[in-house]
Amino acid sequence: MEGDAAAMGRVVESCRGSVVQVIREGRLRATGFFVDHAGRVVTIAHVVRELGQAFTIRMIDGATYPGEAVHVDRRHDLAVLRTEAPEPRPLPLATGEEVTVHTRVAAIGHSADLYWTVEAGTVKAPAAGSGPMWTKTISVAMKAMPGFSGAPVLDGRGRVIGVLAAFTPDRETSFVIPGDAVAEMLSRIVDDDPG
Repeated sequence: MEGDAAAMGRVVESCRGSVVQVIREGRLRATGFFVDHAGRVVTIAHVVRELGQAFTIRMIDGATYPGEAVHVDRRHDLAVLRTEAPEPRPLPLATGEEVTVHTRVAAIGHSADLYWTVEAGTVKAPAAGSGPMWTKTISVAMKAMPGFSGAPVLDGRGRVIGVLAAFTPDRETSFVIPGDAVAEMLSRIVDDDPG
């Protein structure tokens, strides 16, 4: 078990630079992460009011860059922002396979003054139409905090199994939009925003 935790720790450390803060009007609104080298950032749609809305993207080194909303998928509560940050480091998506119960995962997110915070957990239930969402979500036994919305949830290989979207009132269970939904959304916007 300790070996698994150490391995997950190394994976998380290698992925931290791909995770960003999504800031609007001077306040942290959500977490996001790079999905390609063109500067696209996936985050949660409930922090985006409209296409073209301006955001600030803060990197792990403290540098900030302007960003804007280029796509919103309300059905899955996902959004894509675009920024001109140099040399973005995209995270790979885990797609085309079912996430199994008891899979160890970790999320990297932000809350208040706790930036690039890591929360570990295990999958409680694979993608199903349960939880407080209007789309299929993966249930994960993992603490989450306000500001973690949009955080990438990683497997032991550093792949994004999904995006943290909501959590229970006691913050003990998180609901994660599957990586397949992210990949499907990104495939739809390639022609509109080729980068």
